[in-house]
Amino acid sequence: MLTAVFFIAGILTPARSGPFCGQTGQGSCILYPYVSGLASFVPIDYLWLYPGFLLAISFVVLMACIHYFASDDKKVFSQIGLSFASIYAAIITIDYFIQFVVVEPSILSGETANLSLFTEYNPHGIFIGLEGLGILDDEHGFPLRGCRLCWGET
Repeated sequence: MLTAVFFIAGILTPARSGPFCGQTGQGSCILYPYVSGLASFVPIDYLWLYPGFLLAISFVVLMACIHYFASDDKKVFSQIGLSFASIYAAIITIDYFIQFVVVEPSILSGETANLSLFTEYNPHGIFIGLEGLGILDDEHGFPLRGCRLCWGET
């Protein structure tokens, strides 16, 4: 359920910068330095982060449950998968938390000097970089989670 809410919220949030900006016909594109006119998009463009924040945490809980129920000979795989999931969750929650407590309040109060590196609109910024690192880390754990689920459990 949480994944579906996160997915729908992400799809419904129009691209305001980058290669897909303007193709949806919604809103206007935000150009470098990615800080002008942002107050009109807060909090709408940041709503998708809330279910994503919760999803990262619940994913670690799911992986912990998988590890708990794994047989002893497969616990090493589920432990490594849980470790990758924990690293992913740490990176993503830090990334989204920065958006909640730094970027949004700064935009709303007009304190946008040197903010362009942190906004979600900068395709070369810290937000996109951390999100990419988290997803890349999570992808490393997929084969290990599959070891526990696909090799048969009796």
